[in-house]
Amino acid sequence: MNVKLNILISLILLSLSFEAFCSKARLEAMGQPSNAGSSYIPDSRNVFGNSAYINLYKNYIITEWGTPNDTDDSPTSPHAEGGFFKEEGSFIYGLYLGNEGYTRNVARASDPSKPQATGDDDFLMHDNPIDFFFGGDAGILWGLRAHYAGSSDNSGAFEKTHKAYGFGIGAILNNIEYFANTTLADISKGATLDGDKWESELGFTTGVNYIFESINLFVEYSKNGYTYQSSGGKLIEHAEDYKCGLGKIYDITKTSKLFLDLYYLRSDEKFSVASTSKSKIATVPITFAFEAETYDWLTLRGAVSQNIHGDQGERNIENSTVVTAGGTLKFKQVEFDGLIGTTGTAAGRAPTATNNSSGILSTDNLMTRISLKFVF
Repeated sequence: MNVKLNILISLILLSLSFEAFCSKARLEAMGQPSNAGSSYIPDSRNVFGNSAYINLYKNYIITEWGTPNDTDDSPTSPHAEGGFFKEEGSFIYGLYLGNEGYTRNVARASDPSKPQATGDDDFLMHDNPIDFFFGGDAGILWGLRAHYAGSSDNSGAFEKTHKAYGFGIGAILNNIEYFANTTLADISKGATLDGDKWESELGFTTGVNYIFESINLFVEYSKNGYTYQSSGGKLIEHAEDYKCGLGKIYDITKTSKLFLDLYYLRSDEKFSVASTSKSKIATVPITFAFEAETYDWLTLRGAVSQNIHGDQGERNIENSTVVTAGGTLKFKQVEFDGLIGTTGTAAGRAPTATNNSSGILSTDNLMTRISLKFVF
């Protein structure tokens, strides 16, 4: 392994010195997306964006608490999932259960005549997925990920089926990271009639991260969509996302850090039902976050994010300021992560006339989005 790669890995590991194996709760508390990890903050969740990160996070088991459901994963409706990653000689492998990622289950459960409605007897969801990881060091850090999900239901008048396949590749070379993830097939057949079909188009996400003078520059592009065919008609959706920006990590002390990111995100979406409609959303969010080890057994973190520009068609996006917080409790080899809950919507409860204090710490719901990690 060359000198530059050694230096890069040393810098990454140094930044991980007090928070090595992390979770969705950590990323969301710091204002980051948790599905495929952060574009610039080192975290074990990044293996779903760049599978080469498996070389930097190994020999641990993680469980993300939640329940099985047909909604898309969110802090207020978390999915149960988890897996393990282990080093074996010169290679690292991992097996992860339940990561539904970009499964579009909310779209899959909708009626073509009412694209946002949820049905009770629609298609089988993208459910019980398995991700297998494999990686190593060949002068560059590389990683592969294979994704599979499948199910069937023969209890009704006709068979319902679902199959999904996908893969991801990633590499870290010197101060550059490359990654690509694709959905090869995601098909559900049989909803209320035998001929009903929901089929994802060939979707992918690809990007490059480049570290320049301690600033992480990142560019990403993604494309996805689906066709929904039933007796109610046909719905076609196509979406493209463009993201570019920068992030920087400041070392305040040996056990505290400041994080800053600013990026441009544009989302183009087109629906075709009886007629074609289009939407374009362009935002420029900025996020400030911190993370501090207050005691050997406790790490606290928080973030504030806001769009400094937000354009949704003919009007600006309103009320975009978001504040989050979280913490990690450490007990030797075990770490317990969570978002710090408040009353109101932040705790997963809709505000009412008697419960509208979303800025007050909720002692009956102290931590949400829970994960438990065991490092071995």
